[in-house]
Amino acid sequence: MALRGSLVIMLFLSACSSTPFPTDAGFAPTCALRTGVFRYQETLVSGNCGPADRATSFNLADPTQSPPSMPFYIGEKLGPGGSAQVQDYFSCCSGEVLVSSDRCTIEYSLRAPLKDGGTARMIGKITWASDAQSGSSAMSFTVFDATAAATCSGEYTASVKK
Repeated sequence: MALRGSLVIMLFLSACSSTPFPTDAGFAPTCALRTGVFRYQETLVSGNCGPADRATSFNLADPTQSPPSMPFYIGEKLGPGGSAQVQDYFSCCSGEVLVSSDRCTIEYSLRAPLKDGGTARMIGKITWASDAQSGSSAMSFTVFDATAAATCSGEYTASVKK
């Protein structure tokens, strides 16, 4: 079971397609617009989905990468105070992403299909430093089998650095 949770996070968005977002113009938020490649370090806090303890890099401009990049990508494209239905941009998934009016936090609730017929749900919050060089994240992650029964759940934290 521990291995399943670790692998699930990395695999579930492989079939998603994306739609471009409008550019962010005319806003003067507290937190700077983030661009480029970031390093993501995730750690399991509690739960039975298994330890993530994984580090990866992702480019905020590339929507084709696997999680954790999807909520980060959407949040950067919306602009301050923006919100989007995930399925409008990633056809395989559902949920919502909300950006604070100062662009310093991104809240999300996502549901995505798994290759075995189940689904994964991620609910979390990303908090960015005003200089756009680092951030932190907290996420609840639950895996459901094809009958919608929860097979594991976990709480994770992460750091993000440019």
